[in-house]
Amino acid sequence: MKWLLTTPADVDRESLRQEVEAAGATLESRDPVPLDQEEQVFYADGPDDLRDRLSDTGVPVRVHRSSPMELY
Repeated sequence: MKWLLTTPADVDRESLRQEVEAAGATLESRDPVPLDQEEQVFYADGPDDLRDRLSDTGVPVRVHRSSPMELY
């Protein structure tokens, strides 16, 4: 399943990658998308319960399912 991981802009990418991998997921290698000066979004692939698996980590992250874009 594809996930969007929203973090503070100053989060340590390596720490995030380690937590994501420990949760059974993979952090995609592409650069994060900045939302503003304070937040950014990383892409990940992982299990259906990734949100629960990352809820107890020391890394501040909000986890949202990613869905394909649809044209109207």
